[in-house]
Amino acid sequence: MQLRIKIILFAILPLLLALSAIALTIHFQAVSLMKQQREAIEPIYRASKKAELKNYVTLAEQAIAPFYDSDDMDDSKNWEESLIPASTLFKA
Repeated sequence: MQLRIKIILFAILPLLLALSAIALTIHFQAVSLMKQQREAIEPIYRASKKAELKNYVTLAEQAIAPFYDSDDMDDSKNWEESLIPASTLFKA
């Protein structure tokens, strides 16, 4: 092998190894950070969804409460009227 090729190989090979090591380190650090962020955010996200669901249930209960509390719920017409506001709550 010529001296020129040896010098180029000895210059490029360590550079490629260093760049590969840096890329692998960055990849594993990014994966680790992603897992940490997911573990930190997931309980907060679940709590907000639970609160949102509770608000929807409260809203639905308040919408049908006047019909439910009335004494003349024997009529099927009144029951159908009470279902109309509940169905309009969830339309986006």
